[in-house]
Amino acid sequence: MCRKPVKLFLNVRVSCYKDGRKHICVKLGWGRANNTVSADRSSSSVLGEGEQQPAMRAVSTISAGGSNSTQQQHIRWQKPGTGRLKCNVDVEFTRSLNVIGVDMFIRDEAGQFVAAKTLRSGPICESGIGEALGLSYAIQWVHELKLTNVDFEMDAKRVVDYYNKVSNDISEFSATIDDCRRRCCYWFENSKTKRAA
Repeated sequence: MCRKPVKLFLNVRVSCYKDGRKHICVKLGWGRANNTVSADRSSSSVLGEGEQQPAMRAVSTISAGGSNSTQQQHIRWQKPGTGRLKCNVDVEFTRSLNVIGVDMFIRDEAGQFVAAKTLRSGPICESGIGEALGLSYAIQWVHELKLTNVDFEMDAKRVVDYYNKVSNDISEFSATIDDCRRRCCYWFENSKTKRAA
């Protein structure tokens, strides 16, 4: 049996609540991201309306049930180890289109853009299975790019916890995560997959 070469990191989902429904409110400025990330790797900032900021920075505004008060949450990108890449994975569920969307973004240790991909898959499924499929798609894509020194990061706590702790669960979810683990053992150097808080 292969030892687990990939550890999954957890990333905080940036979201806002509007009219009682959850919407993703991540603003990314990919156009200027590389220049600004190089100049300022350690700070985080609040994104203004229409403002373009580095992809490594994001902030959410959460309005509590009809209240005018808002809470801002700063998210700071954490770089991978020396000589490594990081693939951030996010999955969205769009019931009106009956699809899940998977966003994948790879950066190097300096925060420089390497590659990005977005895809849709349908029909929509249970959130845990959708998040597990998102990780599976990301692993497959990174393998197709012939990259082997990649850490993965996503916001799905259930996926991260299951990936990092072996369980005897027999379900579609566990089968998908077990397959992700197997492919990481065969395809990648000792890397990490985590949830960043």
